[in-house]
Amino acid sequence: MDASEPKTGRQIRLGLFWKILVATLIAGIIPLLLVSYNSTTAIEETGNKAQEVAAEELDNKSIEALQVRAKQTALQISLILEHSVQDTLYVAELEPAFERYETFYQSRRSDLWYQTGTEEDPQETIRPLPLYREMAFIDKSGQEIVRIVDGKKIPEDALRDVSNPANTTYLTETYFDQTIDLPKGEIYVSPVMAWYVSTEKQPAQALSAEVSPFEYVQYEAVIRFATPVYNDGDELEGIVVLSLDHRHLMEKTNHIRSSNEEVVWPDYGSGDYAYMLDYQGWLIAHPNLATLRGLDEEGNLMPTQTMETLDQTLPFNMLSSDIKEEAIEISSAVLAGEEGNIQSENLEGALKVDVYVPIEFSYGVYQDEGYFGGLVLSENVQNVEKAGEISKSIINQAVAAIQKDIFWIAGISLVMFVGASVFVSRSIINPIRRLTEAARIMEKGELDVSMLNQLLNRRLQDEVTELTRVFKQMARAVQLRERNLREQVMELKIQIDEAKKQEEVDKIVQSESFKSLQVKAKEMRARRMARQEQRED
Repeated sequence: MDASEPKTGRQIRLGLFWKILVATLIAGIIPLLLVSYNSTTAIEETGNKAQEVAAEELDNKSIEALQVRAKQTALQISLILEHSVQDTLYVAELEPAFERYETFYQSRRSDLWYQTGTEEDPQETIRPLPLYREMAFIDKSGQEIVRIVDGKKIPEDALRDVSNPANTTYLTETYFDQTIDLPKGEIYVSPVMAWYVSTEKQPAQALSAEVSPFEYVQYEAVIRFATPVYNDGDELEGIVVLSLDHRHLMEKTNHIRSSNEEVVWPDYGSGDYAYMLDYQGWLIAHPNLATLRGLDEEGNLMPTQTMETLDQTLPFNMLSSDIKEEAIEISSAVLAGEEGNIQSENLEGALKVDVYVPIEFSYGVYQDEGYFGGLVLSENVQNVEKAGEISKSIINQAVAAIQKDIFWIAGISLVMFVGASVFVSRSIINPIRRLTEAARIMEKGELDVSMLNQLLNRRLQDEVTELTRVFKQMARAVQLRERNLREQVMELKIQIDEAKKQEEVDKIVQSESFKSLQVKAKEMRARRMARQEQRED
């Protein structure tokens, strides 16, 4: 081996077919994969953004819808209160007689939808009940003259002197004193008056949410509407009192759910219900009757439940209880005439959105605040986000479908690209291989003209065709030159053979023996000619 020849390591042979194929695939597949990846990533990011925007918008729309529903319900409650004011003023113009009062009493009714039976056998009932539990005319001394309770006339011997609060139903009521000195046309309206549900005086005696639905029909609570009565001479004769059955206000909240569906009684544990608070922050409508404002056996207001009394059954005052900060925030807002929403958790751990609105009313004890209280619609967070989740699901499905289509398109494109690359590579390499094979045959001294003609006669002409044409011409030129060279060699060989023969002849002629032979030959010819002449003679 020549020392000057460079040393080479182990060489790797990679065919032209694979070089072209790999180069083509790299040049095509990498951009395709990048485009596919970028497309799917962009679509996924767009889908995520769309999900966030759609979910947020739908959540806002859900809350806005709740807000609208809360306003409508609050307006209905305000209208009932306003109608009671007008009814009170109307009754003040009536003759204080049982027949006249009874006719009015029976004309004011509204449906109550409530649950009866037991947990094992629950029943639902819708029944029109009088709007007012009581009606009474009281003279200016405080003595009841006419009194109707639950549609029945109270006998004369059972009529009371209500100028003494101890003689009133709830032992501490001052509606007579609050009303008797009012100007004509002015109205006194009391807070919600009810025995607390755990007292023996309260027929409901519902201590928990589980029994509230079945005891609700017996629940007794009223709001007193009273106004002074004057005769035609503008002389004070007494006062008239209408006692609104508070259940008719509760009816507006009891059946509300986040969806437009209604239920006979809401499930407190679900976080999907409505409740109402009064002007002092006390709950006055709630799925759990045990949380409602109420009086003890002596007619005193029961204290609110606090962190220290969680083990006791007590009503709940949202303004003064230290159990939930959200309750203070909600009650403070609605009693300031504000509306809004807040996320909170009830005592059973249900995460909910509270949408709150004030209930406008400005008579009696509510005159200073200008609000009867507030209405709160609570909806489980999952329900609020349900529309957003549905939207997310739809967008996810659309994104997944688009990504799937992209993957299919990319996959099909990849297969087609590989196929096209193989086809192109083979269309280049196969003619070159055949041309290489023709060169190998030519190396053996033969020329496969038919193979070259097949390459030259292909339908698609390219550089390989031109290369074949040049190769064929070159091969023919080489063959012709080889033939000529062979002929020249043959001629040269003949000439060399002749020269060799002449040289041998010359050697023979120049030799002594040949010369001696020539002399002898001459002598023999001479003798032969001499004999011939002798014969002729």
